Amino acid sequence: MELNNNKQAINVEDENQFLQTVVVYGKKRVIDKRNHYFVLMHPLKGAFIRGFGPISFTSSSTREKWVECAIVEEDYKLADNYKIELRSIEPNYGKETFDLETFISFVDQDIIVKKEPGMECVEIKWEEPLTNNMNLHHSAYTLKRVYQNANGVKTEK
Repeated sequence: MELNNNKQAINVEDENQFLQTVVVYGKKRVIDKRNHYFVLMHPLKGAFIRGFGPISFTSSSTREKWVECAIVEEDYKLADNYKIELRSIEPNYGKETFDLETFISFVDQDIIVKKEPGMECVEIKWEEPLTNNMNLHHSAYTLKRVYQNANGVKTEK
């Protein structure tokens, strides 16, 4: 047993079951399986093909959104040092699989973003003048830290 930062007793063996050491580009990296990450994803669409059954697919014509994902080990195990799977915790989104080298590179470049406390995907909207009496409306998804005050009202920082 050891004490964590909050002076609570933790079982080191239990804690270590969530940590996986992988070797990427000749360097050891530790991945905590409890971490969540934000990945840009397209929503799943469904169709029924006669004689085949239901299928799910994504389309590049739908809007991408930052989706919160958890590490899963369904098809690949982190211990194999080969691939990592991130499954959306939001409905209507699927799973992304990355080579470990690609995953680490994407995290280092903020193409995949590790979730921090208070971080959420929010939609922002803005306008730009197109002519004297017409504006062009834009919207996009972005990641922001969102805090809840005592009254339950969310504020962005």
